Amino acid sequence: MYWLARPLACNGEILLDGLDVGQLTDSDLKNICFRMDVILDTIEMPRCEGRLLPTGIFDRMDTLMSMIIHGHGGTPKLTDWTGLITEFGEYYGLAGDGPIDVDLDTYRAAMASFKLS
Repeated sequence: MYWLARPLACNGEILLDGLDVGQLTDSDLKNICFRMDVILDTIEMPRCEGRLLPTGIFDRMDTLMSMIIHGHGGTPKLTDWTGLITEFGEYYGLAGDGPIDVDLDTYRAAMASFKLS
């Protein structure tokens, strides 16, 4: 889950600072889910033609997003989702230092979906 410490950036501009991985709580799940959504869309959408999305990851992300955005299924607990968060980072090769580059339009669309300012 150390990839969460990396900020999100576009064209060298930091859009969202990294998280303190040692201090994560259930309340960080909205921010974490937002990050995963932006990264997934940035990476997968340009190349999804003729390619299958990683359904094991996508289906669980969809469930988490539904819980966070729409309140379906109760309040999510971080401990229940650490496997997904770790697997997501490994699948997309997010280990390392420095910012994770994301698409600005994708970032803005996710801000609206997650009702973030």
